[in-house]
Amino acid sequence: MALEKHSKIYYGIKITENNKFIDLDFDGDLYVIELSSGSYTATSISSHIASKLNEVTGSNFVASFDRVTRLITISNPLSFDLLFGTGLNATRSCAEVIGLEFSDYTGQVSYTSLNPVGLSYSTQFYFQSYKSTSQNRKAIDGVVNKSASGAIEVIKFGNERFMEGELLFITNIPQEPQSIIRTNYTGVEDYISLIEWMTEKYPFEVMIDESKPNEFQTFILESTEQDSKGLDYELIELYDRSLPLYYRSGKLKFRLTE
Repeated sequence: MALEKHSKIYYGIKITENNKFIDLDFDGDLYVIELSSGSYTATSISSHIASKLNEVTGSNFVASFDRVTRLITISNPLSFDLLFGTGLNATRSCAEVIGLEFSDYTGQVSYTSLNPVGLSYSTQFYFQSYKSTSQNRKAIDGVVNKSASGAIEVIKFGNERFMEGELLFITNIPQEPQSIIRTNYTGVEDYISLIEWMTEKYPFEVMIDESKPNEFQTFILESTEQDSKGLDYELIELYDRSLPLYYRSGKLKFRLTE
């Protein structure tokens, strides 16, 4: 089926050795918070930050992600300082990851990102050949056994769910105001950024209806039209429709992770 609404995808958060620290001044003590290296969604990095802060300090930090503004707010009942400017690990802090500057933030009970967290991709046209996770299930290592009496037994290690779809009319070409294709002057580059993240098997969040940002699912890329393992991709130019410089993604299959 084809959708009749635009979708949005959040992605692009990665913690490495170069951006994994938070120098914290809290309740009269200095702490070094070390985040775990890896790729994250905006939701999971918020949860991870709060978990690490509370693990080290024994306090009640909360980190929340606003799905409209893409800003993270870190808060505590007591005031605290984020030493992203003068801390011992300031040059390797996660300040940019969470939308803050390499400066100290002091004397408050909460701090909110100055810049949006992660990256966002908005479709220029609706997902085509769409199958939702409710329509697409696969058993994990499923086996069907039949006894001598004819009884049937199914043995499996759970189920996996998938979403499928294809993106059409990926282009940098400006559209007429009445066009159902949205103008994006960097549409091709934006899609390449997204698909290269996906083919590294990093997680991303899909809001199938972009007008409902709080309704989302988290996926990793299962396969592309070019590769059953989801490691390769190709932008396919729409020559067959006499549309040079317009592209399609090919069929994409996403595996639900949460």
